[in-house]
Amino acid sequence: MRVLPLIAGLSLCASVGAQSQTYIADLEQSLWRLTSDSAIECRLEHPIPRFGTGAFVSRAGKNTNLVFTLSPLRAQAKTQSAVLKSEPPYWQPGRAANALSKVTFYKQFDAMVEDQAAWIMLDELSQGRWPTFYFNDWYRNDQTTGVGLSSVNFRARYAAFLDCQANLLPYSFEDIAFSVLNYVNNADTLTPHSSQRLDRI
Repeated sequence: MRVLPLIAGLSLCASVGAQSQTYIADLEQSLWRLTSDSAIECRLEHPIPRFGTGAFVSRAGKNTNLVFTLSPLRAQAKTQSAVLKSEPPYWQPGRAANALSKVTFYKQFDAMVEDQAAWIMLDELSQGRWPTFYFNDWYRNDQTTGVGLSSVNFRARYAAFLDCQANLLPYSFEDIAFSVLNYVNNADTLTPHSSQRLDRI
């Protein structure tokens, strides 16, 4: 008669142990900071309590660029695939999650989301949703783990981030690193084209 309660108890423990863990800032913790605001780089950071930091980064260059980096406190222990979803905040329980992308987490490296997928993450945040990564956490015996970005307090800093992007230089250091400057024949003045290049530098 005592065997059944024991089995039931073990099943309950297994069920609880298998529950996923999600790291995300709560209402009081959610903070977005524009940590770099220059003509060279724009960086919008979001601390994720007990996990690490997420950051959207755009740099000066000829092309529109955006990268999201997820930097954990503990390095990725193995290379694996993660799923990126857009989750509704918990105060909107009737809304469904949307699949956004698949991301590869490389061992010992920060995770990265680039180009269109990163822009979609920003758009989801601006709509009040929470982009969330799901993966099997080696540090938790490969249990399913979520890492989310809270949209609380996001919009004001997002506007500042967009302003920063609008003021980025249209060229990068790599674009001008090996510039050749030419002088007018038999003169000590630069050619018009070289003068323009020098102004950029």
